Amino acid sequence: PRGGSGVTSIAVNTAIALAEETGKRVLLFEGKVFFGHLEVMLNLKVQNALSDLIPHATNLDEGLIRDVVCPHPSGIHVLLAPTNVQIAQGIRAEDIYNIYTGVSRYYDDVDVDAGGPLNDIAVTLVDAADRILLVSTPDLAALHDTSRFLQLSRSLAYPADKILMVLNKAGIEGGVKLRDIEAVLHNQVYHQIVYD
Repeated sequence: PRGGSGVTSIAVNTAIALAEETGKRVLLFEGKVFFGHLEVMLNLKVQNALSDLIPHATNLDEGLIRDVVCPHPSGIHVLLAPTNVQIAQGIRAEDIYNIYTGVSRYYDDVDVDAGGPLNDIAVTLVDAADRILLVSTPDLAALHDTSRFLQLSRSLAYPADKILMVLNKAGIEGGVKLRDIEAVLHNQVYHQIVYD
């Protein structure tokens, strides 16, 4: 839930690893309609974005999806958010849900980069997801936001196995220790990415 924790980097690397290790069709879906970074991180320059699917969101076909998603040299496909802020402002959570469910029919795995503020769109994507990788770093501000997200997830009655907590930058000097994080959050860390 906190910017700068590495959500986009982890989303990109997870999607690429899924495609490489399973050989399945993987779509990386940019759920941050404002200020997403997939285009920069993947060195992409495209004309189309998920906003182009909105008029057809309830009736997506494979040809239309193929025209809008961008193949990446790594083997994944990418569905980018619009770069125009005015267009992004008009996107509703319902539109995103319809696009997400539509593209999910044509891919084996859909990896969503939905980090950042918990707005209607992010909550819609989190609700629709089978699993949530909750990324945090071992600093007090990030852990505070992570705790609040976990409280929210309990109020939404998410199953306990839906959320997998990932600790990024583990072992950083001055960071909160793993045992303290798990004790305070009452949640086990699924995976640690060591600070390097």
